[in-house]
Amino acid sequence: MTDPPPIPPSITKKRPLLFAWEHGRGGGYAARLGALAAALRARGHPVLFALREAPPAGLAALGPVLPVPGGPYAPPPLPPGERFFRPVTFADLLARGGFEDPDWLAAALSGWDALLRAHDPALVVAEGAPALCLAAHGRLPVVQIGTGYAVPPVEGAWFPRFRDGRPYAAQPGLLARVRAARRGAGRPPPGRLTDFWRATVRLVHGFPSLDPYHGRRPPDRRERGIGPFLPLPGPLPPPAAPAVLAYLDPGITGFAAIVEALAALKVPGPVLVPRAAPGLVERLRRLGLDARTAMPPLAEALAAASHVVHHAGLETTMAALATGRPQFLLPRNTAQSVAARPLLERNLAWGCRPVPSAEVLTRLLRAFVADATIVAWAGEVAAEAAAAGPYDGLGKAVAACEAVLAARDPSLVG
Repeated sequence: MTDPPPIPPSITKKRPLLFAWEHGRGGGYAARLGALAAALRARGHPVLFALREAPPAGLAALGPVLPVPGGPYAPPPLPPGERFFRPVTFADLLARGGFEDPDWLAAALSGWDALLRAHDPALVVAEGAPALCLAAHGRLPVVQIGTGYAVPPVEGAWFPRFRDGRPYAAQPGLLARVRAARRGAGRPPPGRLTDFWRATVRLVHGFPSLDPYHGRRPPDRRERGIGPFLPLPGPLPPPAAPAVLAYLDPGITGFAAIVEALAALKVPGPVLVPRAAPGLVERLRRLGLDARTAMPPLAEALAAASHVVHHAGLETTMAALATGRPQFLLPRNTAQSVAARPLLERNLAWGCRPVPSAEVLTRLLRAFVADATIVAWAGEVAAEAAAAGPYDGLGKAVAACEAVLAARDPSLVG
């Protein structure tokens, strides 16, 4: 992102727009919020940020960057015998994100309340920020952006299921905690758990086929699909010889098995580890891997690759689909597992969770690289994605934010 010009004096007295990110990992959150903030700033709106992680270079030049009130929430251990958190409804995500803890939720609402009073934003733009949405309910308009997984539909009193299973959280109990937290903050409690969510304008980004609620969203004038948020490359011809692009988080359980399997695969290609601790890159290079911490432009990296191994992060998944690159998915969290599921169910990707032994994973990767069928399918999907475009999620989000700012309809105010 290039440094923007100074804010014109004519808009310095305007109320700012607050861009916030509480939950989730990866650079996509800040990239999307930064792109939207830059576009709105260029149209005369001052901006400020409250972000979970340190911002990328250039974002701080757009406006002040504040820490998220309350800090990240550390959920309690899962019940005995449960290896992974398997949410069934969005309420489960709220619970594991802090809403199940009355003390944390009260502190988060108090912190957001202080921030909102201090900076008096005209609009909140949130991605993965449910506590802020709850704090802003009834006092400020809120526009949410997010994937289908993170922005569920709302129709009744409770959040709907997106898959079968036993819910982690009882929604009536969660509602009681939300109501108590709002009373403690001196704000009217919601009548239904979904009320604070329903009041926001919700922009669902990404390919519709990756939405776990695809085909089950009721008509809702406050919710709209906007397609991929950032520009995507188009279909790319494969390289002359196999080359595997691996984009990995060293924090994933099973990382050692992944890199051992990639080394045994003996197919060239970069291993991108942007979160690598000092010394890790050299250890990977001693295994014979082309390990790097610098992230090249994704389109450039995909152009040189025939196959991609990654954790099913949204932007990488969509870029690989758009360029026609077969994917081997190793999700590191629940959101990525949900994003991977439709691709695995349609045989449009290989993958597994948890990470198996290095020996098993090596066999799987060799079969994946040798699978001519998935190469053909990946090309067909890329052609379909290109035909469905062009996409302008960012432009649609800018228009939605300005429409909310200009609205006189009280129902558009959260």
